[in-house]
Amino acid sequence: MTVQVGGITTTEVCNISCVMCHFNGPHAIRRAGTLDPQDVRLFVSQLPPGQHVPFAATGEFFMDPHALDHLRAAVEFGHRPSILTNGLLLAPPLIDEILRIGVRFIAISVDAIDHDQYRRIRRGGDFQAILDACAYLRSKKTEYPDIRVEINNVLFKATFHRQQEYVDFWRGKVDAVSFNAEYYDTFKFRNTLYDRGERVDCQIRAFLMPTGKISPCCAMTVYQHDRDVSWLPQIGEMPLDQAQDYLQGMYDDPESPLGRLCKTCDWWILFKRNEQGDSPYLRTVFFGSDEDGDGRRRSQELAEAGTLARATLNAVGRLLGLAAPR
Repeated sequence: MTVQVGGITTTEVCNISCVMCHFNGPHAIRRAGTLDPQDVRLFVSQLPPGQHVPFAATGEFFMDPHALDHLRAAVEFGHRPSILTNGLLLAPPLIDEILRIGVRFIAISVDAIDHDQYRRIRRGGDFQAILDACAYLRSKKTEYPDIRVEINNVLFKATFHRQQEYVDFWRGKVDAVSFNAEYYDTFKFRNTLYDRGERVDCQIRAFLMPTGKISPCCAMTVYQHDRDVSWLPQIGEMPLDQAQDYLQGMYDDPESPLGRLCKTCDWWILFKRNEQGDSPYLRTVFFGSDEDGDGRRRSQELAEAGTLARATLNAVGRLLGLAAPR
């Protein structure tokens, strides 16, 4: 089977502590796993040529000391790297370097348009740093006209009806704004964009984890943080195409360790689409000329890879008994 890339989550280390984050929140079990650069090279070297490779983290991608090396490796093997980040480390010298490397798609997890709300959700964060990064990226469009910057927002009960306000705030500052449903449990969502309707099949993809494990989906990436997933393949112990076949076989077998978990899992909503191309999970609003097939596809792919860095911000409300910010 041809490898279907999901993304690479390189590190569990984060520079902030979001109030509900399953990985680095104030009540979470914080881990410090970070991928070996050779594991990243091994992963990207086995992908079909010309792939869009999303880089994210269960912490913050740029807390990985080898983050730039990972991007360079992807380009070296003929791929197009993109980034999901909390944006707080995007100072001009770093932005200049990632653009020189060849990154042209950057998604920034924000969830707020108010300094105080942002500070309450993302402890240790500064909303002005996000605005400054977006302004600098905007200024680089003369030199790099194909840069695309997207702002990601989790939909809470109190913000669901404010989507147009968010769109208006970011218009002229970035190229797109996305909204995704809140997940409040490892396998469950709320504040979906429309009635999810009948279940559809998930698309099994290869996600490389900070532990070196290969996960088939976002749900298992959340699940693996504090549970035994010794049955997941390890990079270097199995060729990537065989790992893809193995994971697909587990998905197809309802009595496998993966299949048993899938029975109660709602992450399939990422793959449901309406006529506009939106899923119950994700809606993306494009500004200007960016509303094209390639822009929409990159947005959807990065959402699937980076869901953890955004949506897990909201998971601990159920997992740890904390109230979600409203």
